[in-house]
Amino acid sequence: MDPLADHGRRYAERLRESGTPARLREHHGATHGFLSTPGVVPQARAARAEITGYLRDRLGTAGQVTTCVVSSDDRH
Repeated sequence: MDPLADHGRRYAERLRESGTPARLREHHGATHGFLSTPGVVPQARAARAEITGYLRDRLGTAGQVTTCVVSSDDRH
């Protein structure tokens, strides 16, 4: 569980409301800070690869997109 998951969702929502493109990805079952442990948390390696690929694709383009990563979905 991620105690800050709701904050990440709200941040993405507020970015979109202000006209800033934002992409929200949720990684169910992962804890907060899971991205820093790719050898320990199964979702971390895939999430880091996704972020790296996304940034590689987006850098150098005219648009700017903010990515928010949330580790769990407390709504379900």
